[in-house]
Amino acid sequence: MAIFKTTDNNGGKRLKTISQEYEETDFKAAVIDLKRISNKTLAELSTEENLLIFPTKLEDSADLLKESKLGNLTKSDKEEDYIFSTENIAGFIGINDTDISITSRFAKNEEDFFLHYMIQKVLNLNITNLNFSSSQENVLNLLIYIFPRLLQKALSQGMYKEYKTFHKNDENVRGVIEISRHIQKNIPFEGKIAYKTREYSYDNTTTELIRHTIEYISAKKDIAGILTSSQEIRDAVKTIKMATPLYNSGERQKIIAVAIKKQNHPYFTYYVPLKKLCIQILQNKKIKFARQKNRVYGILFDVSWLWEQYLATILKQIGFFHPENRKGVGGISVLTNNIGRFIPDFYRDDFVLDAKYKPFDKRNPPSDDLAQVIAYMHIIKTMKGAYIYPSENENETILNELGEIKGMRGMLYLCPFYIPQNCSTFSEFSEKIRKKMESKLVNINKEKLL
Repeated sequence: MAIFKTTDNNGGKRLKTISQEYEETDFKAAVIDLKRISNKTLAELSTEENLLIFPTKLEDSADLLKESKLGNLTKSDKEEDYIFSTENIAGFIGINDTDISITSRFAKNEEDFFLHYMIQKVLNLNITNLNFSSSQENVLNLLIYIFPRLLQKALSQGMYKEYKTFHKNDENVRGVIEISRHIQKNIPFEGKIAYKTREYSYDNTTTELIRHTIEYISAKKDIAGILTSSQEIRDAVKTIKMATPLYNSGERQKIIAVAIKKQNHPYFTYYVPLKKLCIQILQNKKIKFARQKNRVYGILFDVSWLWEQYLATILKQIGFFHPENRKGVGGISVLTNNIGRFIPDFYRDDFVLDAKYKPFDKRNPPSDDLAQVIAYMHIIKTMKGAYIYPSENENETILNELGEIKGMRGMLYLCPFYIPQNCSTFSEFSEKIRKKMESKLVNINKEKLL
């Protein structure tokens, strides 16, 4: 068994320095396993049945999955060692006897408060009494956090329905008469006829699978509150319960087995990731211990996406517009005849903000990043642009001048967002980052820099 633990954007780490457990034979096998999943985009990995990637294809355009990679594996100068370089992906992934746990780079002492905080804010959850760590068990528990989001998204397509065979015995014959059952039930004849019919039903394998997942989560006292964290989620849970009157807790394994084999419905596409998620939640232990050869399993988050979505929840309070740039919705016309569109991360009439999750404290943005923001500023006709990014530097200012733009003039800034460190509980972290965010927004407006 080989277990590797690292962070996102780790700058390249030798495998043997991030390995937690291994023997020589395990390490060599682990390298082979890592080669199967490294240097691949999330789009390539998304075909794995037991691997859930968030955001799903339904959350954003497929471009996101095509751009992001789990990490790169290259040969080290050191004999028999390799360099594993991560990008903006966090979570847990495993193949055969090799596991990789990737926390955010702000995780301290095995507790990744920042990742969990962003997930809660982006998914509109409100739970503070959870114990978090980067262990395999708790990383897999992240699956449960996503459940309300995918449930609501699926129900937005309508309640899932499919044909089911019903065996009935009444006077209103609407199907094929079952002679043997009719003789068994209706002698002497009293007007009823036994028959079978196929009808659309909301109580089917897929909705039963969702119901079993709801009941499974409800039984976990430390996380059951996720199903009641908003009125919308409570309504969604109620809808599923009302649609599944035939629910039987003793049939859970049967429902899972049928759901795994069942083909997806061509119309109810939003139920595909939900179904996949439900199976992973209900088979939590099996994913970890009953592994199939060369099959990839786990859960991965694009943290850059989470960071941008989290910023969207707070920057709107001071008037910033957030186009859905991954989907190509919104944006600014480049030419007067509306040909071409620029889609900044955040902007308003007097300022452009570009969200960056990767480390940015070194004050040396790549040329592509510089050109991008300068172009946005030119089109909007503003003299201010900035890169907003998470930072471990507590001694931050509201905005740090990066430099004045030649030609068109205008100023580029760095806007670091301090992520609290050395918090002992998630509640403490949540309170500190909330106060930090409120203070930053007040100071930004007070200084009239934005």
